[in-house]
Amino acid sequence: CWAEALGYSCCPSGTPVSYTDASGDWGYVNDWCGIVKSTKTIPTTTKQIQPTQQKCWSEPDYPCCKLSSTRVEYTDASGSWGIENGNWCGIVKS
Repeated sequence: CWAEALGYSCCPSGTPVSYTDASGDWGYVNDWCGIVKSTKTIPTTTKQIQPTQQKCWSEPDYPCCKLSSTRVEYTDASGSWGIENGNWCGIVKS
């Protein structure tokens, strides 16, 4: 599976596409996973989805955003908030 080379597992069959980048189509099943398509080639581009490097300030109530490209939807005293897969997530400053 192409996503394993990027540190992620492959999605179960039938998982809907939640995000697409240069690497391919991504789904979300308890974590980001790669959606395998028979016409997809193994990516050789740099990884655009970054695991959280810093402590997740929004946990345990909300997860931190997985995508570095998540748009800031709201900012409060705690930090910046985004939405991924229809759910609020905390954006960790890089």
